[in-house]
Amino acid sequence: MDIVLCHRTADFDTLGAAVGITCLSPGTRIVLCGGAHPTVRDFLALYRDQFPLIERRSVNVKQLRSITVVDAQQRELFGPAAIWLDTPGIQIKIYDHHLHTVADINTEDRVIAAVGATTTLIVEVLQEQAFSLPAAVATVMALGIHVDTGSLTYPSATVRDAAALTWLMAQGANQRAIATYTEPGFSADLQELLGQALDTIQTQSIHGYTVAWVILQTAAYVPALSSLTSQLMLLSESDCLLLANVYGNAMPQRLSIIGRSRIEGVDLNTLLQPLGGGGHARAAAATLRTETPEAVLMGLVDRLTQQIPLPPTAADLMSSPVRTIRPTTSIDQARRILLRYGHSGLSVVDDHDQLVGILSRRDLDIALHHGFGHAPVKGYMTAPVRTIHPQTTLPEIELMMVTYDIGRLPVVDQSQLVGIVTRTDILRQLHQLKHPVSPAHRQVVRTSMQEQLRSQLLPILQAILSTAAAAAATQGWQLYLVGGAVRDLLLANPEQLFSVREFDLVVDGVETRTLEAAGVVLATALQRAYPEAQLQIYGQFQTAATHMACWRRISRLFCRYCHGSQ
Repeated sequence: MDIVLCHRTADFDTLGAAVGITCLSPGTRIVLCGGAHPTVRDFLALYRDQFPLIERRSVNVKQLRSITVVDAQQRELFGPAAIWLDTPGIQIKIYDHHLHTVADINTEDRVIAAVGATTTLIVEVLQEQAFSLPAAVATVMALGIHVDTGSLTYPSATVRDAAALTWLMAQGANQRAIATYTEPGFSADLQELLGQALDTIQTQSIHGYTVAWVILQTAAYVPALSSLTSQLMLLSESDCLLLANVYGNAMPQRLSIIGRSRIEGVDLNTLLQPLGGGGHARAAAATLRTETPEAVLMGLVDRLTQQIPLPPTAADLMSSPVRTIRPTTSIDQARRILLRYGHSGLSVVDDHDQLVGILSRRDLDIALHHGFGHAPVKGYMTAPVRTIHPQTTLPEIELMMVTYDIGRLPVVDQSQLVGIVTRTDILRQLHQLKHPVSPAHRQVVRTSMQEQLRSQLLPILQAILSTAAAAAATQGWQLYLVGGAVRDLLLANPEQLFSVREFDLVVDGVETRTLEAAGVVLATALQRAYPEAQLQIYGQFQTAATHMACWRRISRLFCRYCHGSQ
């Protein structure tokens, strides 16, 4: 006799995986080891006859040849059926996707992989062996992947899960049934508990994140509290939630804890494992007996808050230096700058470089629509401006952008404009779901190459760039390194010094009315600093180049004026 075990309170993933096993090994029977999630129970009320399910009491232990365990690796999750795992001479195989679970089932035959659902592992085998599935089988397996990956929206979802769902759809998975059982309605009891939870929930702000917790008292165990937890987290606008349910009259009391989180760096699986629970980093649960449920919950809240990493700040996210214009700049000039650099807005500063306004693309469109391209931007810019400090955190920045519908926030330090954070910067950070996180601080992708230039560039080349930067700074210009040198530096071996034969430098600054373009002025200054250099001016384009010998290599500095007002 061959059987496949579904863990207690069976969800769609353990059921879908088990059904897939019965296709791979005809004759295998499915054993539910202790109840089912309400939606699974409702599903089986219609589909039970489509699958080879048997009662636990129908298993003849003496006839057992093999046991396959799906979606779990701990004996306690299989209740009384766990004793079968000690039967001598039987083969035991495990399929699971919980990588960090401490397994206590004795077998070497394990298939454990970092996918969103255990069902995905079974689908891959079925697909490889070119199986053709009945619609009911494809449907329950698709439900397993949908529910455990949040229809591919959870961070644990992978390309493999998406590919498995695609194949199951081709096999005839019933989309109407999937929609019905992935979004079930709340029962009257759950609706009442949701109201109680909203009235008694407690919250705390940690590093800009909202941590919430609530404890509910019920006469008996309440199924489907995981769905209530997810809904409560949404309605309370929490970033992390611990829901505790104390039930029954026996002492010590029964305590069920369900956790949900969307904070990168928080690991609920690690938090609940000491209590005998587990799950995933962002969704985990535990059940235990205790005489002090409130103390247990508050202890978890304390340990949870210690896990929360410091979020990135405006200083981490901002672009700097900021491209600015004067209040007297015309609408047409501002439009050309936006088109040239691909920006969606510009900061407006006065003669003392104090921020006085923000000009958005929408402001420009209004002015141009009415034929005021010649008008100065001061008549159309937004003022006063909402600003942030370099230490403003990512959650605070996101909240400001959403609340006030702001696409860019200038970063001001001691009355000076030091950077700007845009929606693009926020989205880039929020959607780096696979990026590693340090224990103390969330990793931020940096766009500055200054450290790389200092560590990898030959000293003579560093000196040339420093001279050019100093010359630009005296004129109040911004200097950018662009072109092939940047590409080659990004591709270079970080352990070796980097040599380059050509630099392309772009000068950018506020309006200038000199006869010579900024590129020519800068190239002339470089020639004065390096008398051996040869200066070549291209009058038609008002660009210039200097040629100089550096350690038997020819370095060519091509300084091109690219001022926004032209």
